[in-house]
Amino acid sequence: MIDLWRRCLERLEGEFSPEDIHTYLKPLQPVDTTLDGVDGLRLLAPNAYTLDHVQAEFLPRIRTVLG
Repeated sequence: MIDLWRRCLERLEGEFSPEDIHTYLKPLQPVDTTLDGVDGLRLLAPNAYTLDHVQAEFLPRIRTVLG
């Protein structure tokens, strides 16, 4: 999962400003979901503000890139 998120970030770096990448996307931490029996990528945000902003501004594009 970590490699998947790294590749996703590499693609997003060409689409969003360096400030957005550094402030909102790089702090997200991928979590291995195989222990939960979930197939997919789970990302943890460092705080509620980051979570809300990522969901509003970046999540649709993250889903498309990972799709």
